[in-house]
Amino acid sequence: MKKGITLMVRVYVEGDDDPAHDFTQVGTQVTTQMFQTAFKSFTAPYTFQVLKITPVEGGDDDSSDDSDAAQATPLLQYTPPAGAQPGGIPSPQAGPTTGPKRNPGSQG
Repeated sequence: MKKGITLMVRVYVEGDDDPAHDFTQVGTQVTTQMFQTAFKSFTAPYTFQVLKITPVEGGDDDSSDDSDAAQATPLLQYTPPAGAQPGGIPSPQAGPTTGPKRNPGSQG
């Protein structure tokens, strides 16, 4: 029997950026890149779809170091190696990396 579940995942992205630049765009792009990269190396008999990546209202923490996100203990974490440079950021319009698109509400 096929089963499915919709899960909400909260991701906190932190990095250096020009003070005047909107970090929402960068955060969304690097999160998309992270999922695309993870999907390429993940092997299991499950299908995954990222249905939506949207910023949390008031979720930018550039104005305060004592935010909830900065103090939360992460469930999973990645820290880039020293000297790592940004690169390979996909466009926000990038589609699924593998397999056909399936409507989560459909039978099958």
